Amino acid sequence: MEEKYVGKIIFSFEDPFISRILYRALYPETVKVPSHRSRYEISLKDNILIITIFSKDFSSFRAATNTMLRLLRALEPLLKC
Repeated sequence: MEEKYVGKIIFSFEDPFISRILYRALYPETVKVPSHRSRYEISLKDNILIITIFSKDFSSFRAATNTMLRLLRALEPLLKC
């Protein structure tokens, strides 16, 4: 796939345990991508979680970014427990 749009979302957490939890929760989204127009890569470096979004067009880039942000927002209450 030729990616025309690439973006990174970088999160830094005080506790590396939280970044590992989010990494494990989001990793399946990078393995089986539901669209041929966008894909994700996710990496973890200590307490820093990096999500990279690759898309063929702006519309799919926006949709993929919103999807990832919604997933992170859905996980947020679980981290407060």
